[in-house]
Parts: sequence; C-alpha cells; structure tokens
Amino acid sequence: MDQKIAASQMADDSFENDSNMAAQSNPSSSLATKLVNGAIAGVVGTLVIFPIDMVKTRLQNQRVGKNGQLPYSGGIDCFRKIVAKEGFKGLYRGLVPNLIGVTPEKAIKLAVNDLAREKLARRLNVPSDKLPTAYGMVINKLFL
Repeated sequence: MDQKIAASQMADDSFENDSNMAAQSNPSSSLATKLVNGAIAGVVGTLVIFPIDMVKTRLQNQRVGKNGQLPYSGGIDCFRKIVAKEGFKGLYRGLVPNLIGVTPEKAIKLAVNDLAREKLARRLNVPSDKLPTAYGMVINKLFL
C-alpha cells in the first residue's frame, strides 16, 4: 500500500514539475495560438457530437408512416438505419454549415476565456493554472 502512495506522490510531483516548467517556458500563448486551439476544439467537439445530434434530430422529427408505425424504434435503431441507408456519411449530413458557425464561435469564446483567466491570474499574482476555482467558475460563466 505504501508503495502505491509513494508512486502516486511521485507521479503527482512529476506532473506538477512538468506543468511548472511548461508555464515558465511559455507563460502565455499568443492570441493567434489561442484562436487556433479554440477552433480545433470546436471542430473536434462537433465531429464527435454531430452523429448523436443527427440521431436526436431524426427521432424528434419522425412521423407516423402509412403503415401506422414510426420509422425508428429508438436511438440505436435510428443510428443503424441511417448508416445502412445513407452510409456513414449520412451521420454527418449538414456538417459544413454547422462547422462554419461553430468554429469561429468556439475559437473566440475559448481565446477570450483564456485571456481573461490570464489577466485575472496576473492581477491576483498567481499562475493561471493555479487560479482559485471560484474565479475560474466566474470567468467560465461570463465567457462560455
């Protein structure tokens, strides 16, 4: 048991040292970097969530057919039928317009959030990754 605690403490210390070195070597990323990172986060999030949203939308919009039944019996059935009828690409129908809206929005929100956290951390004279939770929550609420 003591070995597990010691190993865990060493891992925590190592992570903290790595974090401190990263913060010292690059205390603040440029605005352009923050925008690019936010845009990438928006694209990745959209790519992951879009098929789920497509299934949800199809389920919400389904109508009783001529045979008196709904086309889908549930989420998994809907997913399977979309892939069988339209292929995997069917899950991403309408993705491009969504990305056109989401990408700049996420880029700006996440960049402004990071900048606000850094500014507040400087004002409080603490590293931005050590900002008290309450302050981080306020910033997140204001900008996200």
